[in-house]
Amino acid sequence: MEPNSQKIHVRLSGINVVTKVWGGMSLLHFIPMDASAVNITGMTVDVTLEPVINADNVHWTLKDTTSFHFDKMAIKMKNSFLQFMVKECQSLITKMVNAELPNLGKLIDQKVQKLNAALLAEETSPMAFNVPIFGGKASLNLTMPIAPDLKT
Repeated sequence: MEPNSQKIHVRLSGINVVTKVWGGMSLLHFIPMDASAVNITGMTVDVTLEPVINADNVHWTLKDTTSFHFDKMAIKMKNSFLQFMVKECQSLITKMVNAELPNLGKLIDQKVQKLNAALLAEETSPMAFNVPIFGGKASLNLTMPIAPDLKT
């Protein structure tokens, strides 16, 4: 966070994701494309949150910027010929996945917009932003009477 700034920037980097895949798809309706694993190396997630205070200095929303990046992705196929094809097309596959990563950021932005809508809903219902905790035995009221000050 910069001095005298309301922005919070979180960077998570060096994330390695190792997954097992039990599924597949058919290419041209007859070529089985069964993957067994997808491994992502060197993933970085950048999230920047900034409260935007309305004119009444009480109601506020979050402005979000989220981005994703990874260094390397490896797809392991069950079929050796398909594994060879995936290896040959790896740079194209990586480009295609990187081109879709902004959509993941948009998905997070949509969740932040839902949170903003919940914050604004306190005008119509004083119980609109209570979050159940301890298995629903208690609730935590997250509606704030003043805008957050992230400088301190």
